Amino acid sequence: MADKRAWAKFDVGYLDNPKMADVLDASCNAILMHFASVLYCSQHLTDGIVSFRAMERKCQGSASDTQLLIEKGLWHEPGHDCDTCEQPPEGKVYVHDFLEHNRDSGKVRATSEKRKAAANKRWNDDANSMQNALQKDDVCNAEREKERETSSSEIATATPRPEIESLLDSFDRNMESIGAKKPARSKANNTAIRLLIDKDGYSPEQIAWIMDWASKDEFWRTNILSPAKLRDKFDQLKLKAGVQTQNTSQGFNGEIDADAILGKDYWTCPMPPEDLSIQQEIAWKRQAVEKHRADRKQQALEKMKEQRNAGTL
Repeated sequence: MADKRAWAKFDVGYLDNPKMADVLDASCNAILMHFASVLYCSQHLTDGIVSFRAMERKCQGSASDTQLLIEKGLWHEPGHDCDTCEQPPEGKVYVHDFLEHNRDSGKVRATSEKRKAAANKRWNDDANSMQNALQKDDVCNAEREKERETSSSEIATATPRPEIESLLDSFDRNMESIGAKKPARSKANNTAIRLLIDKDGYSPEQIAWIMDWASKDEFWRTNILSPAKLRDKFDQLKLKAGVQTQNTSQGFNGEIDADAILGKDYWTCPMPPEDLSIQQEIAWKRQAVEKHRADRKQQALEKMKEQRNAGTL
């Protein structure tokens, strides 16, 4: 990779030049000031013009060092008589023959702009190529996904699935319960239930729960009139059902509300045996409560199973 740092030209015989030898004999600081002035002009693109006071501060030089460089013709002050060098403004000096050995600021800036333009073009070309590749990849992925869905749809349609038929039956019963027309057993409705299971990842129990909830909601019961519409609005139904208090026998994620199935529970914990310590009595009561809850939940599950078999759930 090319080195893009600013640079200045110096002859390897710089210190052996007769002019430089005389200055070197008189003041090392003056030599350093001249060296620093060439570097400064190259770095800041001043085309050879530099502040002599700035060089004095930078190199710990003095006014006599500045005068020495002017007398030896290495720097020119305003009003000088060198035909090949420009006139500096007041308070500045001109580095003798600077542009003869170094690039002028116009060429440096032009080269920089040219390199920047080339870099931008490369970047844009790479970005466009990447974008085109990504777009092409997206198209290919979409086509493959469509092919997979079509293929899986054809296979699923050709293979009867009891869970889908059961959900479609449940949907029909819900429509009858609200006096609505049963939807046709079309490919679209069948596919909607299948995709809720296969693609969206919901269990048949969760789908059935949302079906039941929607058929009891005053707003949604008149809007969800087909399985296809159910899938289309499933996320909204889930969100809405999650923020409303419902007296459901079984929650969306399978939780059981035994009171909704068996009625209010008036059970009270019996008295523990008399010979127990306080800690043992607490443990005995906790165990009795847990056993009662487990028994009641099992009773609720059995009743739900009976209702489902009878088509009343």
